[in-house]
Amino acid sequence: MTARRADLGVLGMGTMGASLALNFADNGGFTVALGNRTVEKAYGVREENP
Repeated sequence: MTARRADLGVLGMGTMGASLALNFADNGGFTVALGNRTVEKAYGVREENP
């Protein structure tokens, strides 16, 4: 596994956190690191929006 560098990170993949992360990635062109108390929710956001 190789380490990848993110431009910014968003903690909390609730309604607001997921929306922020997706907007940063889609509209700002940033690489975003996701964090959440339960990893499954962060994976869910990533899988729904690759």
